[in-house]
Amino acid sequence: MSKEKALKYISDCTMIIPEMESEKEGKFEVITVVDAKEALKIDSKNVEMHVYEVGYWSHEESPRYLLYSDKKFTKKQFDDLVSDCFKVAYQNKNNDSNHVNVEELLSEAVEILKGFGFKEYETTASFIPFGWACVKNNEDWKEGEDSELKLIRDKINYS
Repeated sequence: MSKEKALKYISDCTMIIPEMESEKEGKFEVITVVDAKEALKIDSKNVEMHVYEVGYWSHEESPRYLLYSDKKFTKKQFDDLVSDCFKVAYQNKNNDSNHVNVEELLSEAVEILKGFGFKEYETTASFIPFGWACVKNNEDWKEGEDSELKLIRDKINYS
């Protein structure tokens, strides 16, 4: 068994790594890791990651952040943590206004989450065409046409 395949988390701060000289015998040495970020540097390919989404919705386009963590949270745990981050963001705003909305607090709440070890998920590629246009009619929503919509229309209309 290779060192990479044997890397597993057995608690928040403890992981198992096979002893190099005993690899064939399958013996393991338990190593306590104080800083989880240091553990990720050892072998980030074999650490289970959990993806979370934070944002808000409205009747228009709304931002959303994809975050990941090596820790798995239940929906309730995650909701509690995120709402606490929004509360801290609100308190940091130091605004006497009675009208502060979620949109104004979102980016700071995400930064606070990063302090708990969450990292922003970077996508390799995206495919997000304009959604209201008819795919068969090249004249429909011409002002909304983008390269992805054009590609869909070309494949549907010319194949």
